[in-house]
Amino acid sequence: MKITTLILLIIILSFFSCEKAKTIDGLWVVKSVVVGDEIMTPNARWMKFNSDFTQQSGNGWLQHSIGSWNFNKDSMELSIKNTNGLIDENEPFKISFEDKKMI
Repeated sequence: MKITTLILLIIILSFFSCEKAKTIDGLWVVKSVVVGDEIMTPNARWMKFNSDFTQQSGNGWLQHSIGSWNFNKDSMELSIKNTNGLIDENEPFKISFEDKKMI
């Protein structure tokens, strides 16, 4: 009886200790962009972050940017580097997660 209780307790604790890590891998739809005091609504803007740290982005069916990304989980900073087009000299994005949203 004691061994069964111990095994059951270990199984229950393992579920609580296995918190899913936050990741940005996948396809994201951009709903709003804020630059300073200006709020812009993008037209069908999307970004895809791949698990190999490559990324693509575009509008609608058009892909216009490719490159790489890095996410620092400690500082919650997302860096995006495009290997084509304009070079973004801005600092990394400070992000947070809310349900299934990245802010």
